[in-house]
This record gives sequence, C-alpha cells and structure tokens, in this order.
Amino acid sequence: MSLINIKIQFIPQTSGLKLEVWTPEGQLRQAGIPYGGPVHGLISARLSDRELRVVLNRKPDMRHLMGYGIRVNNRTLRPMTIVHVDRDAQTIYFDTDLPQFVTAGANFSLYSREPLLITELRLMMDLHPDEPIGPAELNLVCPPQLISQAVLLFSEHVPLAEIPAGVKAISVPERIDDQGRRMRALDESDVNPVLNQVFRFPKCPVFIALHNSCINPVHEQILDNLLKTAGYADRFVSHKPEHLLYLICALPEMREYFFDALQVFKKRLEKILEPGSRLFFD
Repeated sequence: MSLINIKIQFIPQTSGLKLEVWTPEGQLRQAGIPYGGPVHGLISARLSDRELRVVLNRKPDMRHLMGYGIRVNNRTLRPMTIVHVDRDAQTIYFDTDLPQFVTAGANFSLYSREPLLITELRLMMDLHPDEPIGPAELNLVCPPQLISQAVLLFSEHVPLAEIPAGVKAISVPERIDDQGRRMRALDESDVNPVLNQVFRFPKCPVFIALHNSCINPVHEQILDNLLKTAGYADRFVSHKPEHLLYLICALPEMREYFFDALQVFKKRLEKILEPGSRLFFD
C-alpha cells in the first residue's frame, strides 16, 4: 500500500512551521503555516448583509471553505460560518448577518474548527473538511537547536524532571484533572505574580504548557490572552497541536512532560487518518 508521506518541520530561531507532502505519485507539495490562519486576504466589496467579495492569499478550491469561520481585523465573528461560495465571482456567503464594521478594505482570515495543522493539510491535498486523510505517514522533523532562550509556564503540581538550558521555568498554581475539571481555578491573585516574572524576559518566546490543557484549555487561554494584550507575539500553547509539536521539538528533554498531550493529539489524528496510517512523533 502506497502512503502519502507528510513531513512536519520547524525553522530554527523562528516560529515558522513547514509542511511537505509527497503523494504516492511522487508529487511534492510544500507550504508554510502562518499562525494567523492558512487562508486570509482582503475584503474587496460588501455585497449584502451576508455576502462578501474577497481577494485571497491563495487559490484553494473554494468549496473546501464551507463551514469555515471568519476573523475581521483580528476580531473573531461568532457564531458565523460560510454556507455557500461562488468560485468564479470570488464571493462567500454567511449564515448570519455581518456586523456593520465589516466593510471593503478590511483584512480578514478564515479558520476551520479543526486544528490549524489539519486545516493546512486538507487545503494542500484538496480535501473537503470531512474527508479522511491518507493513508499517510506523518514524520516530525526537529532541527538540532530550535530555540536558544525561552520562558516556560508549567503546572505547579507536576514537577519538572529536567529544565532545559536557556529556559526560565515558572510554575503556575492551577490544576485541571484528566476529566477536564478545574480542581484549582486560576484567579487574579495567582496570575499577577506569574506575569510579573514573565515580564522580566520581554524578548523571549513564552511556552505555556499546563497539564491536561489538551482536555480543557481554559487556564492556558487566560494566560495566552493576557500575554497577547501585554504585547508578547511569540506565544505557544500546548493545547494547539501545531504549538505542541513545536514545544516537543524545542524542548526535547521534556517529552515525558508532554506525553499525555501528545497521546490526546494522536487519538484525534487517528480519527482523521485512513486505516494503515503511521505516526512518528516520538
């Protein structure tokens, strides 16, 4: 059985993610993943309360965008999804009325309900959102030194066996169990001391890796939003698969800490990939 070979690799000293897909016919397809979303562009005209004409950064089969959501000027519009597209006219139609601030000239990005990594793979392979991928072989390729310095936020109740060189580790007093229940909620009195420590390293990327966030990401989301507001551009959260793989590459000494999150991601992948697929993330 011929497998689609998918290589996931990261670019050293950047937050760049590169995908290479070799089809069984020997065709190579390559793409870089922008963390703002793989499909973005400019609104060229507002045609009605539910219809936009757009200019896209890429030329996917427009039918594959059915069910996508939209962000306009970095604001996520919820609940709102694409219900129809016209490839020839480059127009998209939504299931509810667009807010008045959505006008011609605005920047936008489209997002899928699936992880960014899976969304990009589907677009590269011309697959609809519900189509299985594969059968495929997925390989994670880690460069020798992905980062030189970083700040790591980890769960206080899960001690670190080893702190990698160049990493400032900061414990976060919170706890989510393996059912996603908040056993110790993260409140303002907990957050402020953590942020004050992070602010001492304004030029370092911040890795937010709280235990069981792959099941319930609420605490990671709180910290991520606060750091975004504070101006930290390079933030990585373990509940997003493409970020999790970056963390595994950047912090190879901590693979045991990320083991549970990686298993959750693998189970999600197994539901999407056709039988016979193989994963090499370890």
